Amino acid sequence: MAPKYSAPSGTRDFLPDALALRYHVIDIIKKVYTLHGYQPLETPAFENLNVLTGKYGDEGDKLIFRLLHRGEKLQRTLEKGNLTQGDLAETGLRYDLTVPLARVYSANREVLTGTFKRFQIQPVWRADRPAKGRFREFYQCDVDIIGSGQILAEMDIFCAVTEIMNEIGIEKFWLSVNDRRILRGMLAGLEIPENLHNQVLTILDKLDKMPPEAIRDELVKMGISEKAVVTLSDLILKVETSCASDLIDYVRSFSHRDYAGGIEDMEKILHWSKGLGIDENIKFSPVLARGLDYYTGPIYELKIDGYSSSFGGGGRYDGLIGIFSGENIPAVGFSFGLERIIDFLTDRGMHKVSSVPAVTLGILDEKYFEFGYSILTALRSNQIAADLFPEFAKPAKILKWANRKQIPFVLLIGEEEFVNRKISFKNLNTGEQLSISLPELLTKFQK
Repeated sequence: MAPKYSAPSGTRDFLPDALALRYHVIDIIKKVYTLHGYQPLETPAFENLNVLTGKYGDEGDKLIFRLLHRGEKLQRTLEKGNLTQGDLAETGLRYDLTVPLARVYSANREVLTGTFKRFQIQPVWRADRPAKGRFREFYQCDVDIIGSGQILAEMDIFCAVTEIMNEIGIEKFWLSVNDRRILRGMLAGLEIPENLHNQVLTILDKLDKMPPEAIRDELVKMGISEKAVVTLSDLILKVETSCASDLIDYVRSFSHRDYAGGIEDMEKILHWSKGLGIDENIKFSPVLARGLDYYTGPIYELKIDGYSSSFGGGGRYDGLIGIFSGENIPAVGFSFGLERIIDFLTDRGMHKVSSVPAVTLGILDEKYFEFGYSILTALRSNQIAADLFPEFAKPAKILKWANRKQIPFVLLIGEEEFVNRKISFKNLNTGEQLSISLPELLTKFQK
């Protein structure tokens, strides 16, 4: 018995129909981003490790796929002995698309002058433990604006994301929005020690996954003051029951005034969202934290009703470009969780996109090849997906093949068709059979 070979753990093969759905969603994303003025960009699958490391926090750095030296270099390194991980690799697979963007922008400032708006759709890799809905290889669909420190950049991204979700056909969704400055202002105002900030934010960020009582218990275990526990517990309850303006007033009441800029920008976001008619898709969530260390201002996650996990996210990262360029350049971006969106559509039977062509044409003898292929060319020129049966064969064999592949329409070209310049048309769904001219055939398909 032959061995069974499967894709590596955490990766997937995509069969034709599954890939057709992915292309359909990606085409929508590309179209909307292009209409909003974003330009396409691609970067290599791997980067130098000095570009990747130190940008994602300690936990993120552990998930970078490192690539071993090759050939003689690897052999020379192994011969030295007493090796560390750093001795064996100098490059790694892309962890995300944001850090490569920062590198590209910094290296091409003379070309990418002024404000640069880009989208990028490529695979990334994480050396993670695979779980349901999580993969070690997956696509990201990023959109970023570099060079604008104004909140209107966030608004431009919010509008594009909302338009994409509407066009895909997902109705009950929203962007949970917060600001890193709001988080820092709350913790500073509650006099929580700085060495506990990350732990507190991690706990608050679990609101979608844990009941409020459990979060309160976690905060108590940390040993922060009773005042801080009570205030944060009240905040958690208000997230579920209060409107955005009341939430902002409550957060302002105990936040440190040095971080007031975060609240002011959040008020702009909420006000402008209403004016743009996307306020139903924007929700202020003062407990949203997001994990990446490079965020500096507004942060956001795409949510779909009934799901605790996010379907995309992003934020402002004004310090990241400066790591590569040596100067402070503002930037903001968003990334769709393509895999989760595709799984959502598949589970609900939405967008059943078929990779099967509408028509197959069978030529019964090589004498009629040129005439038969001219029919195919005419169909394709009119944007009708048409397949050629790959053999000169009898009608029964061609029809059997089309049935098995679920191709609905079959065209046959034999001696009679060649002489009369007609086409035998068969609808396998209804049983309809016709002998028609090419113009009549094109009119039929266009209808």
